[in-house]
Amino acid sequence: MYSRLLMVFLILFSPAASAQVSIAPIVSYLLDDSKNLGRIMPLGDSITWDWYYGDARPDVLRHAYRNHLWWKLSDKKYVMSFVGSRYNGNSIRPTFDGSNEAYTGESCTFIQTHIYGWLSNTPADIILLHIGTNDSSMHSPATAVYHVEQILNEIDRFERDRKVKIKVVLAKIVKYIRNGANGYNWVIDFNRRLAVMAQDRINRGDDLVLVDMESGAGLNYPGDLIDGIHPTNCGYEKMANVWYTAITGEKAPALKSCN
Repeated sequence: MYSRLLMVFLILFSPAASAQVSIAPIVSYLLDDSKNLGRIMPLGDSITWDWYYGDARPDVLRHAYRNHLWWKLSDKKYVMSFVGSRYNGNSIRPTFDGSNEAYTGESCTFIQTHIYGWLSNTPADIILLHIGTNDSSMHSPATAVYHVEQILNEIDRFERDRKVKIKVVLAKIVKYIRNGANGYNWVIDFNRRLAVMAQDRINRGDDLVLVDMESGAGLNYPGDLIDGIHPTNCGYEKMANVWYTAITGEKAPALKSCN
């Protein structure tokens, strides 16, 4: 362990390397033999909880992307816990940590109102945030993005009050194609505005990572959506791969459920 620490120190802080080496987030894991990712909060709506139109499954069979992400991280010897006041997926095998903060049918304003309290009850080191789909029926894209920023502001407030650091991985959301062009175009506009907002915060030093679930997860539309909104099991695994890379800085393992 000590020889590895010395090697990393020499590489990162030698005069010859200082002008050439870009220190990526993955360096923190090189310095930590345990590969401990800490507490991860899956935060969002039904796409995080796992529900679709006509779905009659009991909650013990719900998982969304969370089981896939848990297995992929565990297989690579990462150590973590999922946190949140809710739990499902008890009967999924192999087992995984089903803790989350996911609320079917809820909007950005609901998350904005409650996130500070949720973090007070179940603190997190990393938040995976996919939210906005339900806002398409109640808000303009601009208003929805405004409320996403208020969620981020509430997380920042919690960090200041508790003197902690939380990394937020914010997703451009999966396309909404159930209601034709209106839903589809709403998501495109929302994601465009979301990216602008997120980049502005990143430029100002916010510990925020933007990931692209709309186009960057390799989702096939409509094939990877079970009802035009919510992903299939294969679609959820594709989402898990995007989260995996954002959390670890590594290429995600191969897909197993899409054959």
